[in-house]
Amino acid sequence: MVANVVHGLAKLKQPNKAIMRKVNEEAEWMVKEGKPQEIATSAWSFAKIDVKAPELFKGIETRASFLVKEGDQQNIANTAWSFATMDVNATSGSGGGNLLRVIVD
Repeated sequence: MVANVVHGLAKLKQPNKAIMRKVNEEAEWMVKEGKPQEIATSAWSFAKIDVKAPELFKGIETRASFLVKEGDQQNIANTAWSFATMDVNATSGSGGGNLLRVIVD
């Protein structure tokens, strides 16, 4: 549901700062409880409208293994595109959780 709202804002190119800020604040929950498509859609949405979401991208880094294992190619590609577009250093994570290492492995 949250991913759909953020996606709609991105498609309309109408970032609502209050909503986007709240989604970023709740990113840990969303990444932990969300499905790969919801996570990827949220990342894509923030990147599409160039709204910083450090907590979201940090959460994705920690759940990269889940995203790659459970997501499909489109989810993975959208998330990787989002990291690149937002210039997020996806290799700075710890353990096996960073996005690029998990994708390559």
